[in-house]
Parts: sequence; C-alpha cells; structure tokens
Amino acid sequence: MNDTTHIWIIIPKYGRPINSIWLSPGFASLFPYLPQEDIKILNMNFIDNIDSEISAITDAPTHILFSCFIDNVQEIIILIRYFKNRYPKAFIIVGGPHVTLLGNKISNVLENVDLFIFGEGEEQLASVIKSNISETDTRKDNIKQRYIPKLDTLRTPDYSILSKFPHFPSINYETTRGCSSGCPYCAYPKLYGKGIRRKSIIKIQRELNVFINKYQINHFRFIDSSLPYSNTRFNELLSIFNQLDDRIYWCCFSRLDHLYSDPELCESTLVKARDAGCQSMFIGVESGCNKSLKSIGRHYNKDDIINFSRIASKVGIHIHGNFIIGFPNEDLESIQTTFQVIKDSDFDSITVNPLYLIPHSDYHMNAEERGITILEEEWELNLHKHFHQTDEPYFLRGSLSESNLHKMITQIRKNVDSSETKYWDLKDYKLLAWHSIGGSETGLKKLWKAPSKYLSTRDVTIFKVFKNIAGLKITNAELNDLVKTITSIAKKEQ
Repeated sequence: MNDTTHIWIIIPKYGRPINSIWLSPGFASLFPYLPQEDIKILNMNFIDNIDSEISAITDAPTHILFSCFIDNVQEIIILIRYFKNRYPKAFIIVGGPHVTLLGNKISNVLENVDLFIFGEGEEQLASVIKSNISETDTRKDNIKQRYIPKLDTLRTPDYSILSKFPHFPSINYETTRGCSSGCPYCAYPKLYGKGIRRKSIIKIQRELNVFINKYQINHFRFIDSSLPYSNTRFNELLSIFNQLDDRIYWCCFSRLDHLYSDPELCESTLVKARDAGCQSMFIGVESGCNKSLKSIGRHYNKDDIINFSRIASKVGIHIHGNFIIGFPNEDLESIQTTFQVIKDSDFDSITVNPLYLIPHSDYHMNAEERGITILEEEWELNLHKHFHQTDEPYFLRGSLSESNLHKMITQIRKNVDSSETKYWDLKDYKLLAWHSIGGSETGLKKLWKAPSKYLSTRDVTIFKVFKNIAGLKITNAELNDLVKTITSIAKKEQ
C-alpha cells in the first residue's frame, strides 16, 4: 500500500436514532485488517454539517467504504452521490448484507460504486486496499462472494471505535457463522453459506478476555444464528464463560427446539446458562399453529412452546418470543391459534411481524410451489422501499391481505400491552444494554408501558428512542447525550 492511501468509513444516518448507538459488528471485524493511522470514520448520525466536517480534514480520501443494510440503502444512495461529486478520484467500495443478497443486481440500485464486495469482507477488503486496486477499473469485475472457511484465522475484532461515539458498555460477538436450520423464509445460506463454521473454544475464551481487559466490557450479545444449536457445544461455551477473567452477562438468539426437546434437560440447560451469566434470550418461535410449524421445519408444537416459556420463567431468564404471521396458506384460524399461544405463554416480551419475502430464500426460489405469488418483476431492486412501505404488497401469500395481517398484529399488540406480565418488543439486547448501565429489569418493565408516569417530557422522548419506536426525531446534541440520559434514568428507576 502506498503512503498516500486515506480510507474513509462512512456510517449513514439511521432512520431510528438508537441504531447509531449499536456498533455494527462488521466494522469491528474489519478494523484489524486496515491501517489504523489511515482511517477516518464519519458517522453521519453525529454530524450537523457534512461540508464543515470534511473541510476540516486535510487529506482527501483515496477509498470510501460503506456497509449496506436494507434500512440504510436510500441514505447510502444520497451519500455516494455526494462523495463522488466532491471526490471524483476516490474509489468507492460497498459491501454488507444487502449487497450480498442482491448480488450483481445491486449495481442497478447503487450507482457510481467502483467496487462491490460480496460475502465476508475482512480478507477481501484488506487485499483490495493493499493491492492498490483503485488504480484499475474493476467496476465490471466485482469481488466474488467468499466465505472464510476457518474462523480461527480471523483477527480479533477491534472495538476501539467505541471510544469515538456514545455507546452502551455492551458489544456484539459471534462464535459461529452460518446456520444449519434451512428455514424457508430465511436467506442465511446466501449470506454465510450452508452449514456452520465455528471458532474454537480456546479462541473464544481468549477474545472474550481481550474485550474484558482491554475495553472493560463484560456485557455481550452473542449474534450467532442460534448459540445453543448443539447441546455439547453450548455446554462447552457455558463452561468457559465461568472461567473468564471477569463474570460476564449475556444474551443470545436461539431456536426453541435447540433448547426444548426434553423438559428436564431444557430446565437443566437453562439453569446452567443463567448461572453462567445469561440474562435474556431471543427465541425464534415463529408460529403457534402446528401446521405452520411443520411447514417451516420446526420440531415442536404449541404445547411445547407454552411449556418452554414456563420453564424459562421459572428459571428466571428473560425470554423474547418472536412470531411471524402470514405464512403461505395460513388462514384466520391459524393466526388466532398463534394469538392464543401468545396469551397462554409466559414469555416476557413479544413481537409479531408479517412474513417478509427475502431474495434467495426457499420461499423466493420456489415461490409457486410454496404458494407465493410475486407481484412485482423487479421487487428485489425495490426491497429497501418495501421495507419502509409495508402497505404496498409486492407478493401474495394465501388468502390474507397485508392490511388484514397488520390489523391482526395491532390486535395482538393491544392484548400484550394490556397484560401485566408481557411487554411488546422488550428484546434481549435492550435489557442487556439497560443492565450494562446499572439498571434493573424491574425498573425497565415499570417504565416500558407508561414512561410518562415517571419521567419528564424530555426524558420520555429519550426513553422512547431507547425503545426504538419509529418516527421519533431528536437533535444531535440529544443523541450525543442519549447514553448519559438513559444511564441516569436507569439508576433512578432500579
């Protein structure tokens, strides 16, 4: 790499302000592969005037990097146009999950991009920067999708960026990549390949100790597709969690049937997880209808869901149950069955979403066979628009319309909100962040449904931003102080 390389990483402005507080784990994985002295990070969420901000930077960028997600596509389109006009010689590189999902079609969405990186970008991006690939026109020769076969070869994620922006003292971490579940509505195999690649137990232990000692972090959100996918592996992880340099507190994703096969074993496993620091779990329950569960390859029924929720409640782990309605050929009766399971369960937190058609999922690749009708020929190119405009269907499934599904979700939410023991969208990572700043679960639940009873008007708005409610706007100054404000609220409402 020559001495004139200057890398700018651009973090787009998020529609929901709280998302600027959660650092994407992809950035932390990329930093160890880039020359730190040559990096500038421009986080648009904390910049009032971009012209003034970059005018103060002496060296023009040679490379400008973006990570593209479905919810920041529109903002990236605007930013690419801006930076290309201002720095026409800069080499613009875009990667991220939305780029990987759309493949070569992404060039029809994002223009003026010099290079797209498909798949896992750590080693690929390092190779691009090192080889001065910007000196040649590679627009027609984008880097092909790659998966890193041995995760132990990855460098330890670098979270030093945390010191540059407001953040909760908790971080995302992965022990595996990939998924073996093969859910028909999911595109994990496209993003991460088929099967599961694992870090060794020794590497995991070493990296967690680095985070504990270097960053004074002991709250972790494990972002594996399902941390307990193997009982043997999960027990090995729980064992090392108890041997780290400091006690950790954590949450994770899991399929219900990765934890619940035998009730006694389930309870024993959850007790061990709790004793190893588990505070909460995001459980992909998906449906309470036995027919729907069978159609998506789940190995449990509605009674198992209720039993699991009661075991977890007894053990004392906060469980977020995630449900989907509108699977192909579901009818009103199917959804009412799911509704009843939610009512009868002891889950602490609930969300229900309509089925969302994703490129390269089985529902996409075998749409007709699966009972799905795609209405829009170029729906993949407009996926980021449909993400925000849920009232304009781009596909049909069964007899239930989009508006009917949203009415049902509203009904379910009203029931959850009126419950004394269930909370809408009090997800695992929100509780983890709250705990990381000294708050208690009791205090958070007290505020969740009626913050105006306990907080000032300004603090109610900040708390709603923390809840990740859509449509809220706050100033950059308020966003800068958000963690400080939420910390103050958490300590008062223990």
